[in-house]
Amino acid sequence: PKLDMRKLFRMPAYGVFNRELQELRATVQRLLDENRQGKLTDKYNLLALLHQAQLQNPDSMSDEDIMEHTLTMVFGGFESTSILMQWMWYMLDRRPDVVAKLREDIHRHAPSTSTLDSNSLSFEQTVGMDYLNAVFMETMRMYPPFWVSSRQPVEDDWLGDYKVQKGTVVVVPQLVMQRHPKWWDEPNAFIPERFSEGRESKIDHGLYFPFSHGPRKCMGYRLVEMEAKVVFAKLVPLFNIKALNTLGNPMDPGISLKLKEPLRIEIRRA
Repeated sequence: PKLDMRKLFRMPAYGVFNRELQELRATVQRLLDENRQGKLTDKYNLLALLHQAQLQNPDSMSDEDIMEHTLTMVFGGFESTSILMQWMWYMLDRRPDVVAKLREDIHRHAPSTSTLDSNSLSFEQTVGMDYLNAVFMETMRMYPPFWVSSRQPVEDDWLGDYKVQKGTVVVVPQLVMQRHPKWWDEPNAFIPERFSEGRESKIDHGLYFPFSHGPRKCMGYRLVEMEAKVVFAKLVPLFNIKALNTLGNPMDPGISLKLKEPLRIEIRRA
């Protein structure tokens, strides 16, 4: 049956979404105006950096571009982070040995995280947590939040022996490529050590691309990475987190890769 799009946009849910989106756009515009007036003191915030790029090249960065880039970071970055953390807890629940190594790595780089005073956790300390990074990357290999990407060639090209005509939609599923037994040892096993220092450099980045590749790579991937690492660096030393509904709760590959039912957890002090 044909879908009458006019009915879709009269649905109550769309009205709520549209109102929330307009409120968010108004908030971003207010912050942008405050930044231009010098009211925002942090010169390294996202809006300040985008505004600086606009001043350097006004023809390539409009106010609407700044608005859309910021909204993309909000929607893309934060949703990806929440989905990723779900999968990290999902995997850690099955691997107490990994949790023990993770705690040791976090404590070695940032001892304050083992106390209630974890506010002193710095960017440099988080970046130095090699095993946390390995857990992050292995989770992204097995469960990339956005599990498939696509590209359209701007001219005829060849992919091996296959001719790809201009405008053809080429679908590249990260979820398949990152678990292909031809390229990965024990592809369905959770082995963070494969991304340990010294081994990570040997991984072909044409086979590992959870955030896609090239100039259209997800612009929020660094935000996702740092947010997830900071949250785990603060929570893992202090709490035991047990997943309650992993059995009979398979992955559900829609636009993003989620569990069929939201992950429920039990949190106790470590």
